[in-house]
Amino acid sequence: MLTDYAVHCPYPECGWRGSLFPLGSREDWRPAMPTRREITFHCPACGRDWQARIVGDDAINLPLTATVASEV
Repeated sequence: MLTDYAVHCPYPECGWRGSLFPLGSREDWRPAMPTRREITFHCPACGRDWQARIVGDDAINLPLTATVASEV
């Protein structure tokens, strides 16, 4: 079952916090749920995306890549 995660936007100038579902449709997740470990979120405040890794029941933000950080 797809769940939302308590997350925070990793971009320093944003700082949004809240609960989000991973990017993509829920149907995309059904076959991959047990094995998928990296997910993407879209910030509703600043409109940027970031990746996180599922660790247990939590989503831990991955470091921003140089390419993503340069888009800021």
